[in-house]
Amino acid sequence: MKILTRAEVEALPVGTKVFVKWSGGNGPYWYVIGADKWGNRIINMESRGQLISVEHVKNAYIGLKAPMTTVQVEE
Repeated sequence: MKILTRAEVEALPVGTKVFVKWSGGNGPYWYVIGADKWGNRIINMESRGQLISVEHVKNAYIGLKAPMTTVQVEE
């Protein structure tokens, strides 16, 4: 697994599965990258075949020193 920067997460294609550990300590859990109507990347969770928006990538504290959300993809 590779830990991604915020810029790398924002460049992922919609539908990419990512493994996220949140800055508050929850996770890691599997999520799916989505996009809002303006094209901004969103971290979604899958529930009963539907995608539910969890957080915009720009608001997720990815790559900060502390607290930090980590996002990983399989290599």
